[in-house]
Amino acid sequence: MAPTEQQRGISRIDPFSKEYLGVAVKRSREHYQDRYKEIFKSFPNLFKDLGRQATDRYYRELARCWLAPENVYDPFEAWHNACVITTRWLQLGRGLVNYGNDQRVKKGEREPGTAWRLGENIAVTPKEVVYESDVLKVYHYLTPDAPGRKVHRRPFFMLYSWINAYWILDLTPETSMVQSIRDAGIDLYMTDWQKPETDEAFNYDFATYMQECHRAADAVRAHSGEEILCIGGYCIGGVLADILVAQDPDRVAAVVNLTTGIDTYAGEDGAGAFGAFTSFDIADLGKYVERHGGMLPQKEFSEFFDNVKPGKAVDGFMARYVYGADIPDDPVSYWNRRSARPVYPVHIEFLKRVYNDNELAEGKLSLGDGVVDLRRIHQPLLVIMGEYDHIVPLPVALRTHHLVSTPPAEQEAILIKGGHVRAIVNDGLYPIVADFLKRHAGARDRVVG
Repeated sequence: MAPTEQQRGISRIDPFSKEYLGVAVKRSREHYQDRYKEIFKSFPNLFKDLGRQATDRYYRELARCWLAPENVYDPFEAWHNACVITTRWLQLGRGLVNYGNDQRVKKGEREPGTAWRLGENIAVTPKEVVYESDVLKVYHYLTPDAPGRKVHRRPFFMLYSWINAYWILDLTPETSMVQSIRDAGIDLYMTDWQKPETDEAFNYDFATYMQECHRAADAVRAHSGEEILCIGGYCIGGVLADILVAQDPDRVAAVVNLTTGIDTYAGEDGAGAFGAFTSFDIADLGKYVERHGGMLPQKEFSEFFDNVKPGKAVDGFMARYVYGADIPDDPVSYWNRRSARPVYPVHIEFLKRVYNDNELAEGKLSLGDGVVDLRRIHQPLLVIMGEYDHIVPLPVALRTHHLVSTPPAEQEAILIKGGHVRAIVNDGLYPIVADFLKRHAGARDRVVG
């Protein structure tokens, strides 16, 4: 018998209930600035304390084995303690090798030593390119048994974030949201943001990237022959999707947000550590970016995500570099090590205007043709949230329900016991997304191929 949604850590919640209204309550901007300052100030000591606790445990074990009184009169205990000490030294040696190898991987000088390979057993769902520019590709996932197979009338256009690789949604066949949605009869298209190769493209602003999103959506319409789309996005891609819908609401049937944050000033801590470390006032992010030529390098940006989870970062450091453990050989870990991209000027602008200044949530974000008004979104809405998400905390994700005009009865909220990524890489979630899309994508009467 297949596990139930509850057994998979999936709950359907009411974002308008008294409980969740309390979770997502808003406080003053000054409150969040004070909390961010506290968080930012506490992090160095938190890292030191966690690191000190971990190293103290390590050295106490070595000291106990080395100085144990039993070593004098109990040969078996002495032998055991000597084995522990020898093992720890061997592990430390492996840890130093691991550290050197990992630094080479981060610099692109070495392939991760795993069983996973992109295009071989990762991201293998067949696809074709239907749109391409200097910063964006759009893929169309091919339907099995085409030509002649019928799909639901309205395609699903998924926008992905520009800071990581899109294929987290198409890992192995067993952990592929892409395949699950496609096999449910949904005609699926996905964005894949490209590295800018020219100075002009490198300096494209947020408005230009949104123009690319509109061109891509029109390319999907032209390729599919359908004017009305279902549109969704993951992380930053969800923000882009919501802006796209707000700017062109009459050609959209339904909206999906996967761990998407728009109103970062919600709940007790707002965006938490992520908000503190992306603050231009507190973390001085602007000057840091200037020192790196207008961007955040890939290595620094990848490490940033570890640093906002200090407990996990310290435990991982000790396991990998002190105890010499191998990296977990699973698809998500492979994606984590391979998918981080440098942060270009557009993302710095995005962080400043959307996350730091909260312009989109407060109805102040102007992108070319006027201010983006999220209240123009009136379509059925599905919001997926991670209970332990450190990038889009639960209160921030919940606030999206209150920014749109979609009637509460047509909004669905799914809470998953997971973080920003593991909540989405969840085969229990895929049927929920597919079922939502099937209800709003029209009859399954369009022939592809």
